[in-house]
Amino acid sequence: MRTLQRQVLNTIQRYSLWAPGEKITIAVSGGVDSMVLMHLLHRTQRAHRGVLQVVSIDHGIRKESAKEVLFVEQHATNLGLPFYGVRVDIERGGNLQERAREKRLKALSEVPSDRIATAHHQDDQAETVLYRLLRGSGAMGLRGMDLITPPW
Repeated sequence: MRTLQRQVLNTIQRYSLWAPGEKITIAVSGGVDSMVLMHLLHRTQRAHRGVLQVVSIDHGIRKESAKEVLFVEQHATNLGLPFYGVRVDIERGGNLQERAREKRLKALSEVPSDRIATAHHQDDQAETVLYRLLRGSGAMGLRGMDLITPPW
């Protein structure tokens, strides 16, 4: 088995991210990080034995977002994974990214599932630290995202 696939399986097992048979929603934006996660979890499904499904959310903020959801749907379908495309409406105004994040979390929590898997890269970690710093976070908030971050 390839090294990255082995690392994914080791992480799932080490942190008991899910039990065999649990339904795992993979949140996929169409970006490289989430597409790789979808493919890795699919390739390793026989070993981790999670029941996978894919959700992609169209925030309607950018005109490309509807096409990105269709792109994700095509890939999920090619892998034989159940797919749910969700459209959320976000009013224009201040703090757009925060409101988009809240809508995304709400939409993901409404899809029946035991766990939600998301992918992040180092730029996302840096953005999280900067965002928390600007919000006036204490020292604990400045460390970035944890491996397991509950949506509340």
